[in-house]
Amino acid sequence: MGEEVSRSKKRSIIEVVIFVVLLLSLYFLLKPSGGQNLPEGQFGTPRVAILDQLSLYLPNQAFVQLSMSMLTEAGFEVDYYRGNEVTVDLYRRLPSLGYKLIIMRVHSGLMFKENKITKNVTFFTSETYSTTKYVLEQLRDEVVPAIVSFTPTFMGNEPVYFAITPEFVKSSMEGRFENTVIVMMGCNGLTYTPMAEALIQRGALVYIGWNLPVSIDYVDNATLHLLNGLIAEKKTILDAVVDTRNKVGTDPNYDAELVFYPTTVEVQNFTVRAG
Repeated sequence: MGEEVSRSKKRSIIEVVIFVVLLLSLYFLLKPSGGQNLPEGQFGTPRVAILDQLSLYLPNQAFVQLSMSMLTEAGFEVDYYRGNEVTVDLYRRLPSLGYKLIIMRVHSGLMFKENKITKNVTFFTSETYSTTKYVLEQLRDEVVPAIVSFTPTFMGNEPVYFAITPEFVKSSMEGRFENTVIVMMGCNGLTYTPMAEALIQRGALVYIGWNLPVSIDYVDNATLHLLNGLIAEKKTILDAVVDTRNKVGTDPNYDAELVFYPTTVEVQNFTVRAG
């Protein structure tokens, strides 16, 4: 009798262990990659981010509504970050958040160092600049003060914000993008390639932007046309960019042209799909 009870207990313990192992196996099999970074209840849904730092001083609700409607109808979930939400910390976490497409309606510009223009484009945040914040990142040229000006010359009273540099992308961003398509709507987004290269090294698939300064009305309209090609019409990267160039043209004020990096065959033939 004692042996039968002992064997029964052992059998029960073994069955429990097997059951727990099976549960753990199912958990890791079904758990999405990077799921710990996604909002609760949204696992498996392809997601898009719109960073609208320009809404601080150049809002365009029509652009926001049209782009979000287009994306949701195509099956994407859209996270919209309005002006004050576009922070250094958001940029830091951006690669780890699992976005398939990131639309950056963000002010940008070429970085000055020792009174000379560099080839590094910077992305503005909405955080007011301070010498006592992000001190280590400032010492490493990962974040810099950036001035918003709507005139050819500075007046001396323009707002100053933190902006991130390619060094920030390389050293301070967390995680990796997963073949993410990045559309940069700011000025000089692709005048030079260091920022694009840094984002590609961080796991982005392609970086699309303009090679010169842009005016806001033009870039909002051109980006909607680009998104329509990419999302609604399911065009390849190359076809959507070329169609935007042909139909919308260059910026009437600055002659900026839409370009992308890198220009490999894989990137040219890539399509952005929710499924």
